[in-house]
Amino acid sequence: MSMIVPRPIVPKAHPIRDESARRAWAAQHDYCFACGASLDYLQAIGSWLETHHLARGVGRSDEPCNLFRSCMRDHKLCHGEQVVAYGVRLPLLTLGMQLTIKQLATPDEWNPERLAVLYGQCLPSLAPVPEWFQMEFLRNRGNRYCKA
Repeated sequence: MSMIVPRPIVPKAHPIRDESARRAWAAQHDYCFACGASLDYLQAIGSWLETHHLARGVGRSDEPCNLFRSCMRDHKLCHGEQVVAYGVRLPLLTLGMQLTIKQLATPDEWNPERLAVLYGQCLPSLAPVPEWFQMEFLRNRGNRYCKA
C-alpha cells in the first residue's frame, strides 16, 4: 500500500512591483555591495550600478529585502556569466554568496523568511564571499563588508 505524503504548504509570494520604490531604494545605495565600487567611480569609468533581484521569476519583488545593488560587472556574475577582469576569471557570485553580502551590507533589510517565500523554496545556505571580492571591497570602501 502506498502512502500519500502531503505537499508542504508554501505561502503565496504576493510580490510587490513598484518601480518608484525600487528607484528610491537604489538612490539610497550608491555602491556595489559585492566589490564596494562607488557610483561616482563607476560613472567616471563609463559604468554604472544596477539593482539585482535576489529572488527572480514569480517572486521578483521590489521589496528592500530582495534588492541587491551591484556594478554592471558583478551583476553579470550574479547571473552566472563568466567575467575576466585584470586578466583573471572572476568567481561567480552564487545566491548563497549574494545572501551573505546582502546580510552584511544591509542588516536592517535582512529578512530570510520573506526571501524564502519570494524564492518559493528554502534559501541556500549563506556562503563565504570569495577573497577577491573581499579585497576589492576593502580597496574601494576602506573597510570590510559592512553598511556604508
